Amino acid sequence: MYSDILMGELYYQNREINNSTKWTAVVTKPINKTVAHIADRAQPIRVTEELIPKSKRQISPGVWILDFAQNMVGLVGIKVPKNHKSMRIQLRYAEALNPDGSIYTKNYEDARSIDTFVIEDSGVSGISVETHFTYTGWQYIEVSGFPGEPQLTDFVGRVAHTDTPMTGKFESDNKLLNRLWLNVLWTQKGNIWSIPTDCPQRSERLGWMGDSAVMIHTASYNADVSAIYSKWLRDVREAIGNNGHFANISPLLDGFNDAAPAWGDAGVIVPYHIWRMFGDKQILEVSYELMNAWVVHIKAANPNYLWTQMTFQDFGDYLEVNAQTPKDVFDTCIFGYDALIMTQMAGALNRTDDVKFYTELHTNISNAFTKAFVNTTDGKIKGDTQAVYVLALAFELLPQNLRPLAVNQLVDNIKAHDYHYTNGFISVGFSNEVLVKYGHRDVAYRLLLQETFPSWGYEIAHNATAMWEHWDNGLRDKQFTDNDDPPLNSFNHYALGSIGRWIYQYVAGIDTDDQMVGFKRIKIQPNPGNGVSFVKSSYKSINGFIENSWQTIGNQFVLNTTISVNTMASVDLTFAKSGKVHEVGSGTYTFNVTMD
Repeated sequence: MYSDILMGELYYQNREINNSTKWTAVVTKPINKTVAHIADRAQPIRVTEELIPKSKRQISPGVWILDFAQNMVGLVGIKVPKNHKSMRIQLRYAEALNPDGSIYTKNYEDARSIDTFVIEDSGVSGISVETHFTYTGWQYIEVSGFPGEPQLTDFVGRVAHTDTPMTGKFESDNKLLNRLWLNVLWTQKGNIWSIPTDCPQRSERLGWMGDSAVMIHTASYNADVSAIYSKWLRDVREAIGNNGHFANISPLLDGFNDAAPAWGDAGVIVPYHIWRMFGDKQILEVSYELMNAWVVHIKAANPNYLWTQMTFQDFGDYLEVNAQTPKDVFDTCIFGYDALIMTQMAGALNRTDDVKFYTELHTNISNAFTKAFVNTTDGKIKGDTQAVYVLALAFELLPQNLRPLAVNQLVDNIKAHDYHYTNGFISVGFSNEVLVKYGHRDVAYRLLLQETFPSWGYEIAHNATAMWEHWDNGLRDKQFTDNDDPPLNSFNHYALGSIGRWIYQYVAGIDTDDQMVGFKRIKIQPNPGNGVSFVKSSYKSINGFIENSWQTIGNQFVLNTTISVNTMASVDLTFAKSGKVHEVGSGTYTFNVTMD
């Protein structure tokens, strides 16, 4: 069987390849010996699993809608029945349906996402065909031109992505929480295709820095992404402009040169998490000079320690809802975060002078932040949004005496919004962490398991099988309200998937120590909450297998934990009335405590 790709269509024929003037001869050129040839560290893209449609429906004569019941990314294979001639089978892809049951394709922008198979003769045995040299994101496929009624088993979705080894697992007795974790995982698989992309379906598929900044921590639990992100960080370094600024997109696309706050900072944040999760000090060594240059440039442009200059296309806390966080507050918080984690990375590299420099920088940013933006009487921060409190607390920008006041302001704001997030995708990943850290585990769980807009549960209630780009994606009335042209409402967009790391770290309670990183020393610190009474989670760390299983029975909390060989762990059960911190070595342990 031969194939010939012409005009975006795939032709299958039982004779020699069609000659065409559209084919041109291969042109060879001498190798540019000044360009370094570097082996790609990342795993190849592979098909890792296969799904068949779950249901079908005819919407007009000869036109069928197949529903795979999962937003997925990859290729489609078709079995064409025997003894059929002169066929033109067309597949059109979509992530959602219009109210009339037809496929919704506006959000694909300029991506046609149409496969056409022109088949002269299926032969006496039938044939199998599939696309090559492309990939698609979809849940639904519109099929036309298929001979007779298609059977579900005539179609197979081949799930493909960079074949990062999967390392994290999670299950609980809460269906919403299980689906949320699964949605995060599916979105990660669909958006790591040799680079980490923002979305896999529309005519974009770009390495947006802000998305990686918020997703890298979660991604590192779900899979061993150290190789693919190390490769991508080379793209990040190569996208540096003459002024030493990181870009908004890596690999670089013209027009996105100078990065916005929280986007360019991925050049600092991603190496930090690769080091912390995998113990990879080398990634700090190769990235350090550019990380340092980025922060020094910000400092030089903002001598008063408030990040208001050199902000370029300032996105702020992108896609927040019912809130408008002031960008000077937001940007300064990100500046403080840079200083905070640069202090740790400089320490890991034994750069003592830089540790002092970044410690002082963080102190100066904190003092300037408090003076400029904080009411020292009641702890209210300029803007009075959830984002300003979450980021200021998460990045330690408030003096100790103001932190409880700021926490109270945050909780009051959440209650005023009837226990719903207003955050955009930069700050929301820190929200539940802050709430637990400052004694509001009940509020964190109420937000986590909320089912009305805006919430993750709202997406799941609307049958989301991957993470959405927006909190509502234009579907608040169960029909699309496209305010943009073209509409930017991806149904497979991993920025809001940042909640995944909180599920591993705080619900399951598996984390690495901040000094002995890479899970050489492990922190076991589960946080049970209303709505969840059983959790089982595991993580294949770079230093071995870790597993936590806990359940609540009445006021009793029972934890079973497995600590990997040649590691140590602190098991912190101080959330409970009778709980304390236990220092343990490798092995399997059971703890039983009485909760409050």
